[in-house]
Amino acid sequence: MTLGRYRVCAQPGCAELVTTGAGWCDRHRKQARRRAERGRPSASARGYGSRWRKIAAEFLEYFPVCVDCGGEATVPDHDPLTRAELVRRGVPDPDTWEYLVPRCASCHNRKTVIRDGGFGR
Repeated sequence: MTLGRYRVCAQPGCAELVTTGAGWCDRHRKQARRRAERGRPSASARGYGSRWRKIAAEFLEYFPVCVDCGGEATVPDHDPLTRAELVRRGVPDPDTWEYLVPRCASCHNRKTVIRDGGFGR
């Protein structure tokens, strides 16, 4: 049900009001995120451990502007291929700068949903 700028939480039985577009209230958003993450390997197991964090920080320091919107870049994005695809193709080091593009979180998430079929899926 929508009430102007607010709607009821998407969780059945929850009457908490959320802003339009939010979907779930804070409590149920956390639960939904946990459900989505079950069975998914950890970030470190997917190749995003301490080495990646160091590479990412250096990359963003050198390339601080999002290539899509011109805002502050916060995510070094593997593009045009995903990191998993680079690994499947036998690229020895998929985290080198030649495979990265600086993006803000919003542009990264949009690109991930549109081109990669979802958030990490």
